[in-house]
Amino acid sequence: MAHPKEFAEGLSIGIIMDGNGRWAKNRGLPRTAGHKRGAEVFSDIADYCDELGVSSVYFYAFSTENWKRPLEEVNAIMRLFGEYLLKGFDYKNRNIRIKFMGDRTVLDEKLQQLMNKLEADSSVKTGMTLNIAINYGGRPEIVRAAQQLAAKAAAGEIKPEEITEQLLSDAMYTAGQKDPDFILRPSGEKRLSNFMLWQAAYSELVEMDVLWPDFTRSDLDAAITIPTGATVTNTGCSKNTVVGNGASQNLKLDLTSNTILTVTYGDYSRNYYIVATDANTISVKVGIDFTEALDSEAYKTKTDVKNRVDKLIGQCKIFFGNKGVETTDTEKLAELPTHGEITVPAGTTAMGIMRMFAVKYEYGSEVPENCTYMAKLNGVGEFTFGNYSGWMYSDNPTWDTETGEALYTTWRTPAVGGADYVLTQNSNICWFICCNYMHHPWQ
Repeated sequence: MAHPKEFAEGLSIGIIMDGNGRWAKNRGLPRTAGHKRGAEVFSDIADYCDELGVSSVYFYAFSTENWKRPLEEVNAIMRLFGEYLLKGFDYKNRNIRIKFMGDRTVLDEKLQQLMNKLEADSSVKTGMTLNIAINYGGRPEIVRAAQQLAAKAAAGEIKPEEITEQLLSDAMYTAGQKDPDFILRPSGEKRLSNFMLWQAAYSELVEMDVLWPDFTRSDLDAAITIPTGATVTNTGCSKNTVVGNGASQNLKLDLTSNTILTVTYGDYSRNYYIVATDANTISVKVGIDFTEALDSEAYKTKTDVKNRVDKLIGQCKIFFGNKGVETTDTEKLAELPTHGEITVPAGTTAMGIMRMFAVKYEYGSEVPENCTYMAKLNGVGEFTFGNYSGWMYSDNPTWDTETGEALYTTWRTPAVGGADYVLTQNSNICWFICCNYMHHPWQ
């Protein structure tokens, strides 16, 4: 393949595996032969995506509507699902995390057990996430997510007005993963067919005339790269025309305003819309919360702990929740009941927020600049409140809108150190004292 190693690194790709039946019919074969060949192609393309460094790939294997097909065909697909998609791919020896999308409860019990085992065994893997959609539909997925949030609202865990796009995304099968950059539809059809309706809001849809059983690694390359000889015209940049070389989709341009890139190759044309922003600063919501610490037995019973915590609260410049000091930096922070909003340099990390707004660090003598874990802040933190206590941070902090109390048991905790979590525009970050880390869900 004539492309640099990094050309697809970090991409997220959705693939609708379509055209198996037509492939078989064109060859005078039963439809099941097409599905068998399609399963073999799945293994190769999944392998290739992993080799390319793709972050997530989503394969549409069996939709909720596919149950309407002849029983013989459905049974054959389910056998192939077990033989090729579950057993036939080398999951064990690859650094791949496996996830299944869809309602598996209606599937054969042995298939369910195998799916559960694959997910559990691969949960510690750190490479590409391989998603297989089986008995899946985009509309049922959205309904399922809405029902989960409705149940939480009915139980008093959240208020309806607190439901956001992010909360709904977190209730999808794809929670924690990148939405697809591309959705590929082989077979020439031009529709999503109920695939990833929520996640595809800003995906580029690529329809291809090739049938899935004939799909190759070169077809994947062609779908996500600019072909040799293509002309790229742009507006709002210092250069007007760039000729594609088939090697990379990354055009290094100085963006000074909103930009439209138009790729033309023969009769084919594709527009890319790029929004130029101020790269120097971002607006984020940040804070420190002591609610869990103040509710702890150690705070209530130990004088030394109470004194250290009270002193630390008095020194913090940013505070979330209804306990502790008010925001003091009125020039930079909005005086809101539960959070402060501030402009920080682009590239600031979750740990960097604490360096900016906490008075003193203790990690041995000083906190290294690249430190990913904060042991203590002014003597408060690791083991202060027991063997499972310390500082943690969340990127989805929420509070009771009436009482201001932190709903900290529902806060998601990213599975990366604070120095590796780079804030983006409108990030919502809160550092907090955790008395028992087992109470907090990991991202």
